[in-house]
Amino acid sequence: MTGIRWRAIIFGLSADFLATISAGLILSTAAGLILLFRGRPLSEIRELHFEPPFLAVLLVSMVGATFLGGYVAARTAGAAHLPHGIVMGLLSLLVGKLLTTATYPVWFDSLATWLALPAAVAGALLVKARAGHQPS
Repeated sequence: MTGIRWRAIIFGLSADFLATISAGLILSTAAGLILLFRGRPLSEIRELHFEPPFLAVLLVSMVGATFLGGYVAARTAGAAHLPHGIVMGLLSLLVGKLLTTATYPVWFDSLATWLALPAAVAGALLVKARAGHQPS
């Protein structure tokens, strides 16, 4: 694909991946603390990870990470913001599908799939909008 700066895509995917991992660590720690405060054993953490409120927060963090990835890809590219957001979003979705080992509920998997590309594109469009407002 001409005009795509692959270094920018790699930076965007890296930002998405690091944000996803960081959010996962924070959410897992929070889940452990929730269990401790409820007086439940830490061995129940897997069950807590699949409760709808936890999944909703996880979904928001994943969408946010993909938004960040689209933003970083577009900003690093410095031009052709939208194509960089699209490519980053599609690759993020692909990598996410390949790396996911858990079987999530249909509602979660569907939303995660359908929100990935719009999130990355929104990040790229933010860069484009901000670039349009730069003083000359």
